[in-house]
Amino acid sequence: MLQFRKCIREFCTILITVWILVTLPITIILVLPFYILRWTVSNLSRYFRPDLAQMVSAVSSLLAADTVYSCPRINIGVNLKLDTLNRKTTKGEIVQIFQSSWIAARNAQGKLLYPEFQQYLTSWMGYSFWKWELDFEIENHVYSIEGNAVRPDQYLNPSLYRRPESMGTNYI
Repeated sequence: MLQFRKCIREFCTILITVWILVTLPITIILVLPFYILRWTVSNLSRYFRPDLAQMVSAVSSLLAADTVYSCPRINIGVNLKLDTLNRKTTKGEIVQIFQSSWIAARNAQGKLLYPEFQQYLTSWMGYSFWKWELDFEIENHVYSIEGNAVRPDQYLNPSLYRRPESMGTNYI
């Protein structure tokens, strides 16, 4: 039994070594040029497009590949249903909470924690970048919808979003 385990261990070691020796060079040859190009474009943007903020991260660029301004596949929004017994919460109070908690939140060094909330996506040289919205006003991004049975299709343009058929037509 010990001989069998030793044989299996040696076989696995050889197999893993061969796999690493074969796949590592192939991976480096295929992926490294893209990372070099990404690094180059990021550095060129500092000189040729100073209006751009940082490049969208590689993981976030999967979301940036969406056509967010014409026909988005992914919509990110916050819906708040305020049930208060004796008090009516105003849009101004909600705006103030968002402004102080997220939009203007800063770290110990004074940098914005979430600068992307005041930026939008733009493309340059095939890569997505964040760009500052010059006239950012949070009031332009917060909508108050009054009523008991408000559904998204009553206030959103249906051509701007797609609803998977598997979700049905019930709204939360």
